Amino acid sequence: MKHIDTLIKDSEELKKQREQIVVDLLSNEAIKKFIMQEKLSTDLIKEYPMHFLKLKNQLTICTACKGLAECKLPNKGHIQSLKFDQILSYAFKPCRYQLQYDIEYQHLKKYRINDLSDETKKVLISDVDIDKESNAKYLKAISAIAEWLDKPSDKGFYLYGDVGVGKTYLAACIANQFAMDGKSVAFIHMPSFLVKLKEAFYDDREQERLKNIAKNVDLLVMDDIGAETVTSWYRDEVLLPILNERMDQKRCTVFTSNLSLKILEANFRYNQKGEVDEMKAVRIMERIKMLANPLEIEGKNRRIRL
Repeated sequence: MKHIDTLIKDSEELKKQREQIVVDLLSNEAIKKFIMQEKLSTDLIKEYPMHFLKLKNQLTICTACKGLAECKLPNKGHIQSLKFDQILSYAFKPCRYQLQYDIEYQHLKKYRINDLSDETKKVLISDVDIDKESNAKYLKAISAIAEWLDKPSDKGFYLYGDVGVGKTYLAACIANQFAMDGKSVAFIHMPSFLVKLKEAFYDDREQERLKNIAKNVDLLVMDDIGAETVTSWYRDEVLLPILNERMDQKRCTVFTSNLSLKILEANFRYNQKGEVDEMKAVRIMERIKMLANPLEIEGKNRRIRL
């Protein structure tokens, strides 16, 4: 047990440390700016020094920050700020970079499933620099998509071509435009979607939720269709009902694939056991053709950086 003199000495030392913290806080420019902006009394610093010390430390981190990708705060993009309502308490507030992000990416709230890469989350067809494009077929595809976006019809596109020519990028341009126009969107990477469905195999509610999203959004993008493993269950109980519902309800659908329609049909003839079912493949392809016009995308592999 500590001697009483030691306890008094420790108490006095803590008091001095507290007083020094208050002095430092009162002279800190970031804290003075915060007090002024929030119209708070400096007496609160004396009453709640540790609250303001924590705030100062976070503001110091933010001063050197160059963007959300470098954020070192515990709750990315959000400062644990302070608010006063009879007592001083913590409140999370978005930082300047988070506020900017929320404005630039507000359209993402319209996505029900979002498998977009970070690079394509805000691209638009107007971002394509046609002056740098030399492939006539690619330019024709850009023109067709831009014209369609001015007056979208129920029938979307089946974008196909070699790896890396920009199919997913163009589909993202379409999806972002729909989202910015206030339409509900699902951008689904088909191999990943199949994995999610398999993971929810014993969760009927989650499976139905995912499938209902795909059926009912204003715009569905089925990215990289044909790259997923075809099983009878996936083809007949997942894909066909989704396509059927979208066709019946005349909801806009866009596909991307490395495969032409002819090769895609051959892909759907076989299940995981290698069994052939021509009619099942025909039924799938009939619906895809009803939902989308084929548009071949040609050009250089844009994933290769020279």
